[in-house]
Amino acid sequence: MSILRYPKECCACTEKQTFYITNELTPALSSKCKGGANDKAPLMIYDSFARFDFCIINTEKKAASATIPVSDMVNIIEQSKILYHENVLYKLKQSSSTSSGDNHASAAHTVKISMGALKGKTPAQVLLENAANKAMLENQILFLEKQTNSAYAEANKRQITAIREALTLFESGKLTAETQGGSVMPVYMIYESPVKVNCYESGKRSDGKHMCRKVKITYQIGEARPVVVNIENFYANMTTNEKGLHQYVPDTIDSKINNTVRLTAEWWNSNMYICQSNMRMFENIYASTQYKDACNCAADNRREAKEKMAV
Repeated sequence: MSILRYPKECCACTEKQTFYITNELTPALSSKCKGGANDKAPLMIYDSFARFDFCIINTEKKAASATIPVSDMVNIIEQSKILYHENVLYKLKQSSSTSSGDNHASAAHTVKISMGALKGKTPAQVLLENAANKAMLENQILFLEKQTNSAYAEANKRQITAIREALTLFESGKLTAETQGGSVMPVYMIYESPVKVNCYESGKRSDGKHMCRKVKITYQIGEARPVVVNIENFYANMTTNEKGLHQYVPDTIDSKINNTVRLTAEWWNSNMYICQSNMRMFENIYASTQYKDACNCAADNRREAKEKMAV
């Protein structure tokens, strides 16, 4: 009999690195209305541990993982929808403006060079800083054209197009600094978690240090791979503050793994839809049970109240 290795995996991207998301949704456990510390009303649907787990396995086969509560995942999905919509509009506008020779939305002012001495600057910035940089940009085109890594082919092509546009505008005297700063799209923070300390025995190492995790997701409209997921894991000693919150001791950090994956807008959009579909499916499955539990609990409470009044 064949066994499915990752039965709860709902999203996966395997290239040089592997990135996947697993469904760890669990229902609010109030079927007996005991009112325990971890008990939640049935119609709250999810319990406190309901989550999606993210994991990035780097090229050295080292994994970094993070947990995202279902309440945070809802916000991630909704923000991602808005940014995907803006990304599509931006690309359409850029395509239209470039063909009509509009300097304000030109890729020359918006696409950043990703490697070499000019890294982080747009071709327009490079030329506006110093006209003598024209030769450097021409050499950058030759360098990018020689790259053979298919994973970066689309990004390299966009940079070549942007450089050529900048050179054309420069040679025609149409390159200006008017939109140099404002037209470069900002990096949007979709999600950033605080450092989460695994206070349970399962997260405790033999030397007493605990696993700590944090995750950050950003989105830069216009990039070939606009979504960047960064996950950091490390071990550290744990303390508990006066409010009972678990914290890590910075000076004791070791075994740090910091993994980053860059994803296309299309992949992220389709897989956020899959995550949302998983939530809808879960809610539909448990709807009847959860509603019955809530009604039964309410009836039990009324009955107990009447019995106390009768005494």
